[in-house]
Amino acid sequence: MHLFIEQLFTDPVVYILIVVLMAFSICVHEFSHSLAARLEGDDTGERLGFMTMNPLIVMGTHSLIALLIFGFAWGRVPINPSRMRHRWSGAWVAFAGPLSNFLLAIVFAVLFLLGSRYEITMIGNIAMCGLYANVLLGVFNLLPIPMLDGWHVFEYFIPAMRRVSMEHRNMILFIAILLLWVTRLSVVLDYVVRFVMALYLRIFSVLF
Repeated sequence: MHLFIEQLFTDPVVYILIVVLMAFSICVHEFSHSLAARLEGDDTGERLGFMTMNPLIVMGTHSLIALLIFGFAWGRVPINPSRMRHRWSGAWVAFAGPLSNFLLAIVFAVLFLLGSRYEITMIGNIAMCGLYANVLLGVFNLLPIPMLDGWHVFEYFIPAMRRVSMEHRNMILFIAILLLWVTRLSVVLDYVVRFVMALYLRIFSVLF
């Protein structure tokens, strides 16, 4: 098994590119959570300084270290559902994060197509990494797994999910991570991400 950080010594440019794009995309994701919560009446994230693009704040040291070593990371923003205006606000705030990544993926898809049209390889490579990172964040975070945005979105439509205890949620999370790690589910996830990427490129290729 190879660690992500090994790429720093084999292909440092790609390594740095992935780290920067992932950190940027996660910050956009978390900023969108805070912004959506603010619009729904909860200013907790704003008051505590989490409405920012600073990765040290919205990701934290442990997440950044995990990104540098293993190639994956996470973000965090404080949300107080009791301060929100509507009963569906929590689901919207949760969905806002993945939605921001899907919207950002449009930007990278267009940049990739521009780079390809004008044969600017550097822009094409950066855009392709950005497209993959954002589609991955969008798709992965919509999975109905505890601690992910998808759980909070689905529990709005399936009230029984709200009654799942924290102990059981942690168990489900552990099982899900284990399955992704030791089975071919991670391959399936990668296939879905690449399929969505292909759709983006096909849809926006009509512009060029």
